Amino acid sequence: MKLKNIGNKIISVGATVILPGETKEVTGYDDNEIVKFFIGQGNLSEVKSRTAAKEK
Repeated sequence: MKLKNIGNKIISVGATVILPGETKEVTGYDDNEIVKFFIGQGNLSEVKSRTAAKEK
């Protein structure tokens, strides 16, 4: 999954550090409750590819 840090603080997902404004690929965290929490709080957003977005 690709995550974008839309907050103002540095977020670490496993060994991956995402600075504010950065987008990074993270694997193995699709069902992680903490990642879902950060998305719900507006600190992270999941970036979907154009083809994946069209399929849904």
